[in-house]
Amino acid sequence: LHTRHGGRTIVTDKLAASFVDSWQDMLIKHPNIQVDILDFRDMLEGQAAYFASNRATEVDLHNLEQAYNNLIKAYAVCELKEMVEADVAFHQTIAEASHNVLIIHLSATLLKLINEHVTRNLKYLNGRLKDRSQLEDQHLAIWTAIKDRMPEKALEASKRHIDYVKVSMKASAEDQERIES
Repeated sequence: LHTRHGGRTIVTDKLAASFVDSWQDMLIKHPNIQVDILDFRDMLEGQAAYFASNRATEVDLHNLEQAYNNLIKAYAVCELKEMVEADVAFHQTIAEASHNVLIIHLSATLLKLINEHVTRNLKYLNGRLKDRSQLEDQHLAIWTAIKDRMPEKALEASKRHIDYVKVSMKASAEDQERIES
């Protein structure tokens, strides 16, 4: 971790190599791991949102507001790469605002590894205006609960978001199966 003046802590890549290798190995050996990933994200991101709601500094809240605004801009442009980067950055900013070293590190490592997972989900949802709108509303609910210092609501909003992603990933997989058959 590298702490910057003003209270912001970022995760460096110094420990990532060996840690990432074991995660990548697991993902390769278990190609149908999507549900497990979402369960893990539910636990990790929900707790990060909960802690961020309690622990975020003014600098963290400013960074989170910027990350949220970047996410909304990326969704408006509808460029998949920008949407994925902004989505991942938003969730990582929440992890950083949790001020829990393990959550920050696990989140950064996991989000790097599941980029394909996020890309596939957003690609599916990007073509569906209603779904994209739902995602925007969910991210707003998470951001608002953290900003308003409501940890239970932050946890609940995060869980609703992951539940929605689970449902959409299942629908995406079913659509892909139909296309392939």
